[in-house]
Amino acid sequence: MASTDDVRVGVFGVGYMGRNHARILSSLPGARLVGVFDRDAEAAGEVASERGARRFDSPEELLDAIDAVVIALPTDAHFESCKQALLAGRDVLVEKPITPDMEQAAELCRIAADGGRLLQVGHVERYNPVCMELPRLVKDPIFFSCERLSPYSPSWIGSSGVILDLMIHDIDIVLSLAGSEVETVNAVCRALHGATEDLAVAQVKFASGTIADFTASRVSQAKVRRLAVTQLDAYVSGDLIRQTLAIHHYVTSDYFYDARMGYKQETVTEIPYLSRYGEPLRLELENFVESVRDRKPPIVSGEDGARALGLALRVMEACGAPK
Repeated sequence: MASTDDVRVGVFGVGYMGRNHARILSSLPGARLVGVFDRDAEAAGEVASERGARRFDSPEELLDAIDAVVIALPTDAHFESCKQALLAGRDVLVEKPITPDMEQAAELCRIAADGGRLLQVGHVERYNPVCMELPRLVKDPIFFSCERLSPYSPSWIGSSGVILDLMIHDIDIVLSLAGSEVETVNAVCRALHGATEDLAVAQVKFASGTIADFTASRVSQAKVRRLAVTQLDAYVSGDLIRQTLAIHHYVTSDYFYDARMGYKQETVTEIPYLSRYGEPLRLELENFVESVRDRKPPIVSGEDGARALGLALRVMEACGAPK
């Protein structure tokens, strides 16, 4: 592929995430949305018409017409669809979690490596401008604190639990920053509206001594996305919804003008400029298209997705969540 060519992209699945992928790809510089496929032909035709693309009648037909594909199907369909696309010689961006189990995730990574194909996993929070800045700031973490809370929605009934649905985002972020292997996992969870867990709290200790606390809820009355990192020289706090970041340094300095007047300075707070603001999903798709065109590794690889899945499954096992 020449560096000036548009990457021809297709989308498998036109549910909530698939529609958003199609929306962005239809106007993304460097990409051309060729078409979509979904077993619901009417829904696929509607999205194709809205985005100036074509509705394809089979995955094979769409794969023959594209360079790369976004797979936004239910998790239990990820493995077969990704495998089909990779074996057809196409680069793949698959929504998280990569697969339902580790064996399938490992096989997809192997197929991609053997075929020289890109496999990117849609852990979209890694493309949040706050999270894109964190690797520069986090060097020797002592403690991570992650909160991811959402109000309850009936659409969650019968789907995956809150660990694979929400907590896995923060698991992926922490694993990308911790720089150490997981040593122990403790967790508790509770199901309130169905068979899967709606609230989960986990604590993970790494071999380096770093500790990470995770709280995920889909029965909150507020939407919260917060992450904080404690280091010896700084406390880094980020709001992933507002896309704001602050770095706090403790300073002990006393300033006295005379016996009665003066002040004590205890904390200095930096508000860094985030060089990339915007919709994380768009930044994710930009990275995918650039990786396909330039043949460079994506920010979130298949191996990253497999590691996040592995720790999420350990959390589920620790708290007794159904798989």
